[in-house]
Amino acid sequence: MSEPPIRTGIARGRRLTAITALMCSLVVATAVGVAGVLLAERSGARLDLTAAGEQQLSPRTLGLLDAAAEQTRGVRAIVVGPVSGVDPRARREVLDVLDLVEAHRAVSVTVLDTASPNGAVAYQQLVDDLSADHAAELDAFASAIVRGVETARSLAEWLTGTLSPRLADLARAEPARVDWLTQTGAAARILARDLEQLAQQADTAREAMSPVTLASANDTRQALADQLSSIALQLESLGPAIASIEQGRPLSESIARQRDVAAVAADSLSRTVVPPVVRAARALERGEGVLLLAEGRVAALAFDDVFVSTGGARTDLRRSAEGALASALAAMLDDHRPLVVLMHAELAPVLDRFRGFDGVLDRLAARGIDVIEWPAGASGAPPPNLSSIDPTGLRPVVYVTLAPDSAARARGDDPSSSGPVRATAMSATLGDLIARGERLLISLNPSSLPAMGTEDPVAASLRPLGVRALTGTPLMSESYGPAGRSAQIEAVALASGTDHPLARALQGLPTLFPWPIGLESPSAAIYSLSGENRWAESEWFRIWTTPHSQRAPLLQQTEFDAERETGDGPWTLATAIERRVNDETQRVVVVGSNGWFADAVALGRGEIDGRSVLLHPGNIELLESSVLWLAGRDREVAPSAQARAVPLIRPIDADSLRWLRWGLILGLPFGVLIVGGVWRLIRG
Repeated sequence: MSEPPIRTGIARGRRLTAITALMCSLVVATAVGVAGVLLAERSGARLDLTAAGEQQLSPRTLGLLDAAAEQTRGVRAIVVGPVSGVDPRARREVLDVLDLVEAHRAVSVTVLDTASPNGAVAYQQLVDDLSADHAAELDAFASAIVRGVETARSLAEWLTGTLSPRLADLARAEPARVDWLTQTGAAARILARDLEQLAQQADTAREAMSPVTLASANDTRQALADQLSSIALQLESLGPAIASIEQGRPLSESIARQRDVAAVAADSLSRTVVPPVVRAARALERGEGVLLLAEGRVAALAFDDVFVSTGGARTDLRRSAEGALASALAAMLDDHRPLVVLMHAELAPVLDRFRGFDGVLDRLAARGIDVIEWPAGASGAPPPNLSSIDPTGLRPVVYVTLAPDSAARARGDDPSSSGPVRATAMSATLGDLIARGERLLISLNPSSLPAMGTEDPVAASLRPLGVRALTGTPLMSESYGPAGRSAQIEAVALASGTDHPLARALQGLPTLFPWPIGLESPSAAIYSLSGENRWAESEWFRIWTTPHSQRAPLLQQTEFDAERETGDGPWTLATAIERRVNDETQRVVVVGSNGWFADAVALGRGEIDGRSVLLHPGNIELLESSVLWLAGRDREVAPSAQARAVPLIRPIDADSLRWLRWGLILGLPFGVLIVGGVWRLIRG
């Protein structure tokens, strides 16, 4: 029996409706997908669900990209090198970071793979473009070298054609000085030969000058300037000696004129404006590197600094590449990067002998922050001459101090080398810097002087800032381990929850403070310690003077004595001060600890969940952020890429923890009652 026609029509209608609805759904889904892709391409948004924030850039990098968008019409990042031949994991990670950077729209990224068939052509086109863009600067640089070469050749001709023969004449007229005059004439001929060779090298480099050979030309220019300066100094000392000879006075006048010519030429060559493209010249010379270009500004990175091919952990590869790019971008955008003067209480420079800060200094240098040493342990020690690295005087100078050891004994028979004497000398210098309104990052050591009835001079110098440092009673805490109870002379702290830029930048980053010292300050607290199981220890000197490997028994014996010590916290560990001095704003950061930015503390690494990470990332971040904040670079005061490589759980503040506890205690019972009541109402 056949189905009625009406039912067949209804079934067909239903199928047609279902097919139509399905087709409409497919069209709508496709349209939504296409729109989503287009919007994603424009916005560069990325949903990051990783614990360490691997799929997004750090706040400091984002701030630099914002600055690039404001200061330039765009930055070109050009990767030059055998990209296809590097470690696949490194290539994947770095290219992913470059995608994130390019998504910001302030930077356009171009990859020139020199290992590919078209790489050589693209590389040559890049060199031609740079030559055209910087043609005027290269021509001016070449003209300066031409003038230096002409002076050098003229001076070489005078040395061989005038000075040497005239010295020979004087030698015949002055038998008593024949040896000296003969040797001086021979030295003049050698100087002339060397000068002519340098002039020829400089001229050859000038003729072949391009962005590729500019680095070599610049090296030759500097070598020629140094040689001319050396000749000027030698002529300076030779002139009076020749003038003392009666027949030599006319020659001494000629020597004085040529001395001035050499000195002027040396100074002119030294002050020659080097085209910014010289920063990219080394990379172009090697045929590999990462270049950042923006409206005449140039920065360059070594290829291996970005494409790290070691067996590092995944996050480290990404963050090291991002950190290198961010550092180069900061150096390119800021013509006047901060300059750090590392001030300590020794009598002579120590950084070349004590290598405990090499890693930290290298990291600062990678960010364009130069460091110069100032031994301020002697009374009236002169400040360093900064003109060699800051000839314009426009770079903000930040003084970073290492605290003196007031318990140190005198070395040998020199009483000025004792700890108290050096501490007094340094405190006087520190007081002068504070009074002048300089930018300062001050570290503090425990001092034995208060126990002897004498005020710690370094702590006393902080009085104009409104800071009272309790250097006579460092903070200790109590802990229990396999060996039993022990006192701790180190403290790990998290940044306070204040709204200060430094506190925000350091939020959640563990920071280690050796021998912490409590501070009393009305200014913003960057770090603080609670009073729980912590006290200000008065009998600490014996531990201080005992070698680290032998301290364990003493620490086990040390405990809180309520009669002579205080356990009333919290204590401020680091504070940031802003005040008006001479109609200008002075910024100072005081840290109640010393050695907290040494390599062993700030760059100590360990493995967490398969990642090689900094154990205390807050230390190096505190140093960098403090220097940037003190220098007025507020936009850069944010967590760096390396800090975000550490997998951390956001800390819970005391108020949130209290509400969480009450929620668990009362929330569950009341929740059960409410659910039961609702169920009862539904069931009737």
